[in-house]
Amino acid sequence: HPACRHALSPCLSSCTLTSPCLSSCTLTSPCLSSCTLTSPCLSSCTLTSPCLSSCTLASPCLSSCTLTSPCLSSCTLTSPCLSSCTLTSPCLSSCTLTSPCLSSCTLTSPCLSSCTLTSPCLSSCTLTSPCLSSCWRCTGCRCTGCRCTGSLAQAGVAQAGGEGIGREQAQRS
Repeated sequence: HPACRHALSPCLSSCTLTSPCLSSCTLTSPCLSSCTLTSPCLSSCTLTSPCLSSCTLASPCLSSCTLTSPCLSSCTLTSPCLSSCTLTSPCLSSCTLTSPCLSSCTLTSPCLSSCTLTSPCLSSCTLTSPCLSSCWRCTGCRCTGCRCTGSLAQAGVAQAGGEGIGREQAQRS
């Protein structure tokens, strides 16, 4: 595109990238530090940065999404949590994140709107829609107000496959 520059990391530190500038480009770190990527700019892009290291965002996942810094909307996904995951359609409303860090974690709708997910929890937890709809938090498998499966017993929170503890109990523990 005539108005587009090649996507180099110095340029991307505080820019807004819109289509068709990103129709076939590769963005490198720190591309997402202050960038807004708008549809359908990511139709064939690969984004790499400290936050999304080696992560492929595949269309039509982002065909109508807006991703803002530093990661995914107001959700914090800690690296290397997404070190090799693929986010597929439709735009994270019901997507599954798979990677070495998320090998046993499934995130379902309406996920990632204002939740904070940390890698110790993700390595052994499966998060389902009821958890995420109320914006749950899980740190080291200490879960609040959600249903969890996984190695929760090791953290002394709940038995594997059982219900997550309630919000008040979580605060006391």
